Amino acid sequence: MKRTIGEIIKCFLIGGLLLCIQPIQAQVTIYPEVYPDLPFDLKKVSELGNNKCSIWKGTYKRGAEDRSGEMWAEAVEYSHQYQRYEFVDGKMGMISTYLPSGFKKWSIEYFYKQNLISAVEKLNYDSLQNTSLDYTYVYIYEHNGTPFQRVKMHGAPNKSVRLLDEFEFDSLNRVVRQKTTAVGTSPYMDSLVGLLDKEKLLTVTEYTDSTNSCRVYKNLYEITKDRKTFLDEEGQPVITQVRNSSGKILFTIDYKYENNRISKKIHWVMREPTMSSRVSEEPETVVKKKKKKKKKQGQLATSPRDLNNSPTDLDKTKERVPSLPPRPEIYKLEYFTYNNDGLLEMHITEEDGIQTILEYTYFSE
Repeated sequence: MKRTIGEIIKCFLIGGLLLCIQPIQAQVTIYPEVYPDLPFDLKKVSELGNNKCSIWKGTYKRGAEDRSGEMWAEAVEYSHQYQRYEFVDGKMGMISTYLPSGFKKWSIEYFYKQNLISAVEKLNYDSLQNTSLDYTYVYIYEHNGTPFQRVKMHGAPNKSVRLLDEFEFDSLNRVVRQKTTAVGTSPYMDSLVGLLDKEKLLTVTEYTDSTNSCRVYKNLYEITKDRKTFLDEEGQPVITQVRNSSGKILFTIDYKYENNRISKKIHWVMREPTMSSRVSEEPETVVKKKKKKKKKQGQLATSPRDLNNSPTDLDKTKERVPSLPPRPEIYKLEYFTYNNDGLLEMHITEEDGIQTILEYTYFSE
């Protein structure tokens, strides 16, 4: 069947349009740092035919017989539906978070324009399930679908507050520079965004074969955070260290893997030994009692001239007790298990004697 010139041109234009739209549909997975975090692999979950994910949450207290990494016996808060994710063809639609009573706590809705996320809106719910705006993200794209600007607008009483993020990417679509500018005033400005009006944050990330380094500068020159992750030969994180502005390590995260999937995270800090622990660790010494000599009347045991130079009991204790090096102290553990399809199935977090278990279920409706 022969086609007219008009039909050929029409088919050519439609085909070119589809080629342009197809890569744009994958922008969410190409630039994950720009959009709200997801606790699962959206692309893989969608490829397996799912369009929903339900997360159930339970909280437990450790007993004498309970073991780390296994469900503890004493429940603080019984398992309930905590979150529900809805997506179609790999495109996020809605995130709902629930209280143990079943009422909504907050929700996030995604809005699209020409197959790109144009806005993300978060709503809070009160006891009567009335909604109020928490914040809205608005995205601005280049002609090829690259998100280069993001504006965050808050709800009442912070309506005048704006956060403008500007992104720069490398050839692998990883964020290498992110400049954040705060605009507006609010009584809660500092606690809300950590910045005052016209103040800026600059986040610079460097990638090598063995490390990922991220530094955050306030007002473009004052370093506030330094995060460095060391990678193995396959590019997976092995150790992450976070330092403060003076270079001191705040905490460290160790990563463990099974079948090339993260199975455990160990969060720890270095603690300085206390004076009581130092003294208690000193070996006891036996002191022989000596006979006291009678003092002559009117004669001082120590000359006033030598009082300033004589060591006190505290000084003697400091000299006797050697300084001990800091010791590592684990303050949080995380465990991850997966189903037969390699999707995250359970996430266990243990901290301060409390265990939180998140169970993931993927399905289609």
